[in-house]
Amino acid sequence: MYTTLISVKQLQTLQNQATSVMVIDCSCDLMQPAVGRQQFHDQHIAGALYADLNHNLSAQDTTQAANGGRHPLPQPKVFA
Repeated sequence: MYTTLISVKQLQTLQNQATSVMVIDCSCDLMQPAVGRQQFHDQHIAGALYADLNHNLSAQDTTQAANGGRHPLPQPKVFA
């Protein structure tokens, strides 16, 4: 079971309790990269931040990548 993902009901409960939470919207369309940001601008959870797959969530330099692939995760020290 994932501990970093929560249900809508759990998020609503936390927000209603004024608990400090951070919501990251990672909407994306691999064939049309600009669509994710547009979807975020059109509609998102209040207070959410947008993280772009190509620019924020992927290593820009292969020497900083934690793994391989089309969108390699950055090493933890780079990502932080």
